[in-house]
Amino acid sequence: NEPEPAPAKPERVYAEAKEKEPVKQKTKVKREAVYDDEQKEWWLDKDPKRRAFIDTIKADSEQQKQILEVSAYCDRVLYHPNTDDMGVATDLYFPIPAQDQHHILSVFYDGTMLCDLINRIDPDYVDKRVINYPDPFEPYPLTDKAVIENASLMLSAAKAIGVEMTSYDVEDWMDPSKHTGMLIELTDGLADKLLTKRFNPQERPELCRLIKSGEDPLDVEQITGQQWLS
Repeated sequence: NEPEPAPAKPERVYAEAKEKEPVKQKTKVKREAVYDDEQKEWWLDKDPKRRAFIDTIKADSEQQKQILEVSAYCDRVLYHPNTDDMGVATDLYFPIPAQDQHHILSVFYDGTMLCDLINRIDPDYVDKRVINYPDPFEPYPLTDKAVIENASLMLSAAKAIGVEMTSYDVEDWMDPSKHTGMLIELTDGLADKLLTKRFNPQERPELCRLIKSGEDPLDVEQITGQQWLS
């Protein structure tokens, strides 16, 4: 018997083989503030009484600069879209439509995002299940009762984790003459706490390489994030 002929190799079209596959570009999701489709109104401005109250909150020229920093920091740290947990509420608060006093103070007044920030630092102090969130489908500013509950939770938790503030009184938080100063104190303190958490030697053992000869490792655990960076 004659051997069977070997199967013919498929002819390779080199011109096609040389063609590069198109590189898929990652589509960047456009960040847009949440507006009412019908009234074209920012959702945090939909309560006229709340909108008018926000505009009574005082801020001097220095505080106006500081709240811009508060806005930029919280946008970077808190904005995390497309998540399965309640943190998706950050899509409502960020991006802030305009970097001005009215819009920035409107975002932080109800305490929702600041409670979320404390939860990131230590979830034992603020459970997301007890934070008052706006309705994600039909967002509307939280009621005064819900704001008081968030502020009470936020300020008591801040005090418990060691954030130094002039006052931890909810009434002061809702006082137009004191609110801005408390907001700046609170976010500055929380930013330090979050930075310190990220420089925890127990979670980042590579930091132990920076321990100097003769230093007590237990003392090193008490170093703050700012001290690590200095």
